[in-house]
Amino acid sequence: MLSVYLDIETVSDPYLPTDALQIKADRKGEPLCKFIATSPWCCRIVCVGMIACDQHGNEESFALTGDEEEIVKRSRDVLARATRIITFAGKGFDVPALAFAMARHGVKVPEIIKQAKAQKPWETLPHWDLCEEACWNGKTRRPSLQEACIGLLGEDPKAKCTGDAVQHLWEQGRISDIADYCLSDVRYTKLLAAKLQWVG
Repeated sequence: MLSVYLDIETVSDPYLPTDALQIKADRKGEPLCKFIATSPWCCRIVCVGMIACDQHGNEESFALTGDEEEIVKRSRDVLARATRIITFAGKGFDVPALAFAMARHGVKVPEIIKQAKAQKPWETLPHWDLCEEACWNGKTRRPSLQEACIGLLGEDPKAKCTGDAVQHLWEQGRISDIADYCLSDVRYTKLLAAKLQWVG
């Protein structure tokens, strides 16, 4: 049994043909850069953070950076051993974006991601999305990771950095800062999961 807590960081891919995407971004009222960076189909993954925990309490942390193809291959190798994925809002972005990046580079998508795609919205295996849990499976407003952590943990996971800073950090070549931020979000996801298990 291997549970993998997961988060990804993405940026706007500078090599995409952007004319059509600019029209879509304008319709949404978003800057093109943010529109692309938050599109699971068009974004470029610059970091995948993971904490892998086995049934004996052993834990290993990963902040995978580098070329996107290398990142997704290394992510695939970890996820190929996983029996559960745990994310915050990962059903709607992180996991699909990772799967689409794998497809883009011809990397075989691990079985656990295929199984997660087929699971019912309220199921927590093999993918437990803590945002779904925190919004009472759609009955309340969807919180951000920041809001959920402030309310349940009394801590602000975004006090030092936010997702909006990732593009700027990447453009400055500050990859280690992105890795630290991503892994921090994964650690807070793990802490939040422990609190939400009490809710049942």
